[in-house]
Amino acid sequence: MTPDEAKSWVEGKTGYRFDSQAMYKLRWPQHERSDTWSGYSDLTIHIMNDPELDRLEIKIRAKNKEPPRKPWEASMFEASMGRAEAAVRLDAGE
Repeated sequence: MTPDEAKSWVEGKTGYRFDSQAMYKLRWPQHERSDTWSGYSDLTIHIMNDPELDRLEIKIRAKNKEPPRKPWEASMFEASMGRAEAAVRLDAGE
């Protein structure tokens, strides 16, 4: 899949303009097995919002035995913050 095909595929699944800075979460039923993402018939793609990104950072820090982020430290996913709220629907008549 070329980068342009991948962007179109993500846009088709989410209904939103592709944002290279956003964090996307892919979900599919546990019983499905495929060698490629496009092989999952019930695959959904979700643009992660800020609370989800914060929870993901907490999980990753705990898994890596790192201390919690200090209030003055930048978020691990700072570039992805605010992307879900600012997402542009493809049918919004840009």
